[in-house]
Amino acid sequence: MPFAFEQASIEESPEQHDTEAVIPGSTEADVEAILNLAKTYHAPEGPLLDIACGSGRHVRAFQASRESYGCDIDQRMIDLAKEQGQEPERYSCVDASAADLSWVSQTDGFGIITLLNSSLVCFHAHQQAWGLFSNVAKLLKPGGIFVIDNCCSILWQQVKEGLFADGLSEDGQEQLIFLPGENRFAWRRGAAVDPENWEINENDRLYRLWSLNELALAAAGAGLASPLLNNDTQFLVL
Repeated sequence: MPFAFEQASIEESPEQHDTEAVIPGSTEADVEAILNLAKTYHAPEGPLLDIACGSGRHVRAFQASRESYGCDIDQRMIDLAKEQGQEPERYSCVDASAADLSWVSQTDGFGIITLLNSSLVCFHAHQQAWGLFSNVAKLLKPGGIFVIDNCCSILWQQVKEGLFADGLSEDGQEQLIFLPGENRFAWRRGAAVDPENWEINENDRLYRLWSLNELALAAAGAGLASPLLNNDTQFLVL
């Protein structure tokens, strides 16, 4: 199912996406690591698709090595990507968990598909993950690879360390509320933080703290191989 939010990105504005969410130098490091993974796993030649591409920073960086495309569910981010990129037709506003694949009709399959910047947490429902993984399986060329940053281990480690033990960050600027008995949560930031309100309401967007076992099940259901953690890069490769 598609997201039911006008603002589908974690950040409140496109400008915040690259100023708050991106570590300096991380884009180049990601590109180098993923291209090395393509060699390690013998990924076939062919274009690259970056799902949840945001402002298109990875697409632009990959373009020097592979023909690259990007998609995002947030029209604001796609508009920014088209403004900053040289070839706006490479970007599409689309829900990657939906069934309509007409937007990739210009290719005969991708050698690499990526999902980076912890964007996996945005696919909070199992139906969304099944749709995402099924679409990836259809879009990959034989032998192609699907690369996800290992947000699973990182976020679970933060929970283990008690980063949000009382539901609030130390500076009071972030608030996490888990659904009872689930690993889904609402994440409030800035003015949305309300220490007096611990009930999830219609204005709260849900995220999922995915486990590796859940990912393995989603991958198996879509006909993909189980995720392998590459220790050198800390990326998950399917």
